[in-house]
Amino acid sequence: MFFLLLATITVPLGSPDGWHHLSFGGLTPNTVHYGAEGIRIEVRRSSSPLFRPFPSTLAVRRLSASGRATGVPSLSDGAEGDGRNDDYTLRVGLAVEGRDSLGFFQRLFAPSWLKRLIELAPDPRIDRVSFLCLAQRREPGSRRRHPRSRYVEEDVAARVTGPGPFAIDHRFEPALRSLGLWVHADGDDTRSEFDVAIQSIGIETDETP
Repeated sequence: MFFLLLATITVPLGSPDGWHHLSFGGLTPNTVHYGAEGIRIEVRRSSSPLFRPFPSTLAVRRLSASGRATGVPSLSDGAEGDGRNDDYTLRVGLAVEGRDSLGFFQRLFAPSWLKRLIELAPDPRIDRVSFLCLAQRREPGSRRRHPRSRYVEEDVAARVTGPGPFAIDHRFEPALRSLGLWVHADGDDTRSEFDVAIQSIGIETDETP
């Protein structure tokens, strides 16, 4: 007989230890500060993710985050997430374990950020990054596979339309077998400037002895 245990992990935010500040080729990176109040990301028409690999694969059942933003991306006419509107106040995501490693030709044409994740993760079998997004126009609960990358999927976790506090709290059914945590605020497409302070991130995992 197996008994399902739930373990709650509070992700450390006050130090850069364990975090990797990645970059997208050709884009101005964000400025990131770590301190007693958490992680503060300065977006200045910029975009860059933070990745924190787990020591080993975790079956993540629940992911939560809270904080405060000084603003939101300046969206133009058109659909949020498309074209020049592909910016979000915050995405918090999980690198999801796949069945197989990328083959030679897959790796050859894979985006540079995915190759870097493969280098950092405890297991090279990464299937995708599954994001929880703070959106302005898209409805909470809506989901899509990103039109620019088959390695990215997005769920709208909550809506935020201006400065102020935010909260994300999402349960995964079934649990996602995950290799690491991805945090991303961006304003490069919309030429936006704002700050995001992340004050807490919590992960609930399944453990079966």
